[in-house]
Amino acid sequence: MKYGIILLLLLLLAGCQPKQTDTHDHESESGTHEASSSRVTLFADSLELFMEYEPLVKDEEAGFLAHLTILNDDYQPLEGSTVVLYVSRDGNTATIPFEAEDVPGIYHAVYIPSEDGLYTISVEALFHGKPVVFNLDTVPVYHCDHDVPAVVEEQGNLITYTKEQAWKTDFSTEPVVRRPFHQIIKTSGQVLPARGDEMMIPATASGMVESGSIDLLTGIRVQKDQWLFTIITTDLSEDNLQTQISLASTALEKATSDFKRAEELIKENIISRKDYLAAQTTLNEATTRYEALTHNVTSDGKQIFSPISGYLKTVYVHEGDYVSVGQPLAMVSQNRRLVLKADVSPRYSSKLPGVVSASFKTLYNNEVHDIKELGGKLVSFGKTADNYTFYTPVFFEFDNKGEIVPGSFAEVYLKLASNPSALSIPLTALTDEAGTLYVYVQNDGELFEKREVKTGENDGRNVIILSGISEGERVVTTGAIQVKMASLTSTIPHGHAH
Repeated sequence: MKYGIILLLLLLLAGCQPKQTDTHDHESESGTHEASSSRVTLFADSLELFMEYEPLVKDEEAGFLAHLTILNDDYQPLEGSTVVLYVSRDGNTATIPFEAEDVPGIYHAVYIPSEDGLYTISVEALFHGKPVVFNLDTVPVYHCDHDVPAVVEEQGNLITYTKEQAWKTDFSTEPVVRRPFHQIIKTSGQVLPARGDEMMIPATASGMVESGSIDLLTGIRVQKDQWLFTIITTDLSEDNLQTQISLASTALEKATSDFKRAEELIKENIISRKDYLAAQTTLNEATTRYEALTHNVTSDGKQIFSPISGYLKTVYVHEGDYVSVGQPLAMVSQNRRLVLKADVSPRYSSKLPGVVSASFKTLYNNEVHDIKELGGKLVSFGKTADNYTFYTPVFFEFDNKGEIVPGSFAEVYLKLASNPSALSIPLTALTDEAGTLYVYVQNDGELFEKREVKTGENDGRNVIILSGISEGERVVTTGAIQVKMASLTSTIPHGHAH
């Protein structure tokens, strides 16, 4: 009996020998007991924590490697933060500071547990001066190496795309969520200037055109009352401005003299009230004509000024051209309010009363603009089809907060009744392979799974998901192509070495 007890003690001692540290790779350990690092990915307050840590064994060092990413800042590493590891058991908490690695956004810490059992672990990081806490599930501390269970490597179509790779590229992820989603009528349309947002500048005299204070180029900004043109009339035998001014001046002098005489005669009832009013009208007309002809006239000719501030949308004349009174010289656009005209097929006519808003993207830019986000609204929709295009127009007016160019053609997404809870993701998350749509689902911080999805309608920004992924899963929304390329050489990692 005594020998049996001694033998049992020897076996227990043999099973709990201290862990041997070495630097050889995992492949050289084929056929031996292997415990891989644990991996955890958590999200909180616009930060992502991806952490790998070794199995925790009593009285032995365990390394923790944390990767911290700012999700709302172009997926960049959190640099220079104060990061702390908290390990708690039975009301006692150990505080272990992380140290920054050479690679920005990566931090490491070492902890030696003194007792086995179940512990709670959390990581705290300072972000914009405020602590952000990530709470892990309960973590076991083993009595000895022999108690650490062997980990079966996860199999499947998993793709490795490291944080270091993601931080250097245009990359982002988003959770699959339910959100309001409108029924969509997809059509085409055009961006037009809003009424009153443009003004035509006409010639107010006949003559030869010269540019004013600036070179008149399309797109140049002008201010209200800025001098744009001069119309020279001195060399003309007809419609000579100076001659017209001289005649108008003579007519004004005569009308002034006649009115003064009429004022004296009306007092003595020599002329009728009708004759007096006729003289007054003649004077008013002569004054108006003279002032119109002499307004903005210099020794060089008739000056033309911009009536509003804005941009020169169109210049209709060139230096040296002859123009007549009333002929258009230029168009000035304020470009502040624009109109979106959508051309809708007659088969959707019955649905037009249900249109509540729209989004659109111009053919020169893939950015999708939402009418409501641009401070816009539905103005009207046609009750009949156009005689030439046979389409029914729908009009929206909105603020030009960006660089939307009037006259541009656009893809238009008319929004009807809303589904308050549609499972959807951004369109940028989709990749198309021979007509089959895929997304890349984030399994943990650096492992992604290619998943086929079935989709429904899209509104130019988001698309409804019918099958393939579930609410709460996280997908790559920017950079899916990079993950796809990484899949060509990807292997599942055992852990980092920094």
